[in-house]
Amino acid sequence: MKVKAAPALVAAALFLGLPGLEGGPGGRSAGAAEKDGAPARDLGRVVVEVNGKKITLGDIEERLKLLAPAVRIRIRENKGQFLEGLVQSELLYQEATRRRMGESPDIRRKLESLKRRLVIERFLRLSAGEEKATDRQLRDFFLVNRERFRRRETVTLGHIVLETEREAWEAVAEPRRCVALSGSPPKRRS
Repeated sequence: MKVKAAPALVAAALFLGLPGLEGGPGGRSAGAAEKDGAPARDLGRVVVEVNGKKITLGDIEERLKLLAPAVRIRIRENKGQFLEGLVQSELLYQEATRRRMGESPDIRRKLESLKRRLVIERFLRLSAGEEKATDRQLRDFFLVNRERFRRRETVTLGHIVLETEREAWEAVAEPRRCVALSGSPPKRRS
């Protein structure tokens, strides 16, 4: 196992405040930096190397984008642990690859299923962005499909089975007592 860190200053700069690193003090992503007209930072800069595999600022940026904002806040507090986790993840992946675990039929099936879901998701996302429905189109769709949106009358029945007739009469009397005392019927319990 060979883990070669880039100069410690690069890693420290990455986690201690490279402007624009999402979750860092700059708080802006590369896209935000480019939109603001500021030059994009060097996402190809190597932070750490694990058995010849280089982990760059861009790789870290992509990982951070996948995380929820609350998690990114925690990462700011545990920057070293985050980088250590990336290294451990890479080491585990390399060992699993060395053992050819990615070639198993089970993994291949799961990869194909995941690929299928991702392709469908992207298609739907892109298709939804292509066409915005107007108010008139929505109204027309509703009018044509009115039956699909109509709620039919329903009745919900329930019954309570008690062991004795006395328990049944007490159960019937209790809500009536509540109405008499409060002036309004009791609320239903789910």
